[in-house]
Amino acid sequence: MIRFKIHRNQWSFIRCRTIQNCSIWFLNFLLLAINCVSCVNFVNAQNLSSPLALPSVVELRKKLDQECSIQKQNQNGKEILLSIEKTFGVRTWMDRRLDPSQLLNIAVTDESLEAVLDKVATSLNAEVGWIESTVYLAPKGEIARIEAAYWRLFQTWPIADRNMNGNLKWDDLAIPSEILTEFAKGTKFQMTGLDSIPHDLWSSGKLEKCSAPCKLTLLLSGFDRTAKIQENQLVIQPIENEVQVSARLKIERLDPTLKKGWEQNWPKSQLKSLGKDEWQLTAPARAHRELFRPARKGAASGTNKPSTSKPSTSKPGTKSNKVMSGNIKGIFGDILVQLCQQNQLELDPMPLPPEWKDRAIDLKVVNQTMEQVFQKIGQAASLNVELVGGRVTVREP
Repeated sequence: MIRFKIHRNQWSFIRCRTIQNCSIWFLNFLLLAINCVSCVNFVNAQNLSSPLALPSVVELRKKLDQECSIQKQNQNGKEILLSIEKTFGVRTWMDRRLDPSQLLNIAVTDESLEAVLDKVATSLNAEVGWIESTVYLAPKGEIARIEAAYWRLFQTWPIADRNMNGNLKWDDLAIPSEILTEFAKGTKFQMTGLDSIPHDLWSSGKLEKCSAPCKLTLLLSGFDRTAKIQENQLVIQPIENEVQVSARLKIERLDPTLKKGWEQNWPKSQLKSLGKDEWQLTAPARAHRELFRPARKGAASGTNKPSTSKPSTSKPGTKSNKVMSGNIKGIFGDILVQLCQQNQLELDPMPLPPEWKDRAIDLKVVNQTMEQVFQKIGQAASLNVELVGGRVTVREP
């Protein structure tokens, strides 16, 4: 609370001659006090603000923890990411500096969706970060700067206006500067610096169910640009090199071993206790996320690094509860042997007859059990393939 005190011997200096003047003086005085209090509260709200607390980000964590198996052969990066979006409901964004037409071969069995996206990024010579509830693939060495730029924009954007921007859509061959102009119309800001955005042509797209700072970060980062709020303007400027961002977080029962391991992994970061389970954290955005990883399924105790060990597989003789999604394309025998090896299954007969082994197959599976996957592979090869217990049996129909 801000208090004002006027001594009696000072009253003569501010005394008003008329009731009207006195009323005007008092009204201005009151407005000044209200503005000061509002300013203080707004700054505190910014300091406390962390995107990790958003419900959409919490939901993203859950989705990325899903166990999945994906087989992609000779598909470009853009197609693979679109398939992941449709299957798992996770929005992805590929930086314009990456080549979306690069052909990839991705084979993942019983790993988290986050691990799958990491492998896709590695194949593209890229790295993965989170821009709110969007998984962003950026050129190597760039994602920490991009995430930090988003955090700063999110924390300085007026809280009441973050989600007032609405949905944003554009058609094929859209020009980025025009998309940005359309974006600005949905805000209370005027955008300056558009002349620093080079000419480019984008395929059709849309941005829905994300905040205005998120949309703007996705649109600008591929040009190594961000925006800064200056009064009523959004000023486009280069992304800073500083990757440290600060936030106050509530962490209940922080394990001392975890804290020590985290500090060893992030020696330049700072974790300061504010009492009552509150902490002031200054670190790269990824370090903010990784501090919470041990509470997640499959994470190792005492470390903030994600677990890379594979979950245990079903014992032979029990029905598999694994789920697989993706495109399966190639030679029947090669695919069957690979799947059996990855899942520790016995193949009968082995070796496969040449007239079976060399058949070409091409199919798509979505959220199918391993039993269903083997059945569909058999159908694509005009054969009967059955998984029972730990044995895969191939027969003529």
